[in-house]
Amino acid sequence: MTEMHFDTAPKANWLGVLLTRKPGLAEGQTLPRFSARLDGMRADILEDYRAVCGFPEGPNLPLPLPQVVAAPLHIAIFTHKDFPLPAMGLVHVSSRIIQHHPIPADAQMDVHCWMEGHRQARKGIEADLITEVSVGGVLAWESVTTVLTMAGKGHGKKTAMDEPGSPEPTRSTTWSMPTDLGRRYGSIAGDRNPIHLYPWTAKLFGFKRHIIHGMWLLARAVAELEDDLPRGPVQLDVRFKRPVFLPGKAVFSAGPDAGGHAFGLARPDNGKLHLYGWVGTPGAEE
Repeated sequence: MTEMHFDTAPKANWLGVLLTRKPGLAEGQTLPRFSARLDGMRADILEDYRAVCGFPEGPNLPLPLPQVVAAPLHIAIFTHKDFPLPAMGLVHVSSRIIQHHPIPADAQMDVHCWMEGHRQARKGIEADLITEVSVGGVLAWESVTTVLTMAGKGHGKKTAMDEPGSPEPTRSTTWSMPTDLGRRYGSIAGDRNPIHLYPWTAKLFGFKRHIIHGMWLLARAVAELEDDLPRGPVQLDVRFKRPVFLPGKAVFSAGPDAGGHAFGLARPDNGKLHLYGWVGTPGAEE
């Protein structure tokens, strides 16, 4: 078990991320617990984050923002010398966010993150990154971020995947994403992964061009749904299917579903999904 406690937000060493080789998990091994904690964190990037993601001004933090505030702790876990999985090989496949009550824009947040254990997927293994945010000693916000890596043996079997619902869309809009969007968002969120920056840096890692951050796509979707979010506790589920290359366009659509709103982001030429999800009151979808 590895426990990390910080007094200030740790700095991401992206060069170290790129150059460090990790062994992965051998058959029979399991991912041990890695934990990181920092009290008194603030959302100093709030105004810039709102501007780049399309959120209006308001007294509280946008629903996805605590995940970004906690990102330095996530990276500290992924880049710890004893963490066995390569950080550059972690693919964000899904998230669940539950906000128990809104977080004031000027709040001091106590943030605790951890990973422990894994499960086999068809190709590789999956693991869950848990993040909890407390304000004034009370849990206000939590998330489960599921990542996939090939640095472990998969079971090789096809499995039934959750498929998106098909609600009647009540809104649809086309997003146009410029080539510098990944650099702009990355400078605010602190995520300067080369796959998001330039075509040539992305090609070094097997991409035809650079791609936008999944958390920007999710944030922009939530901004589109801001007026439909519950006024009390909120649950958000999202599954990422395929990347959006920059520059690029995508069609966002949403409609009422299961007591909340289902949403999706698709390619304009063939309708293939980039992501899909649901947002509403916790438990309403079940």
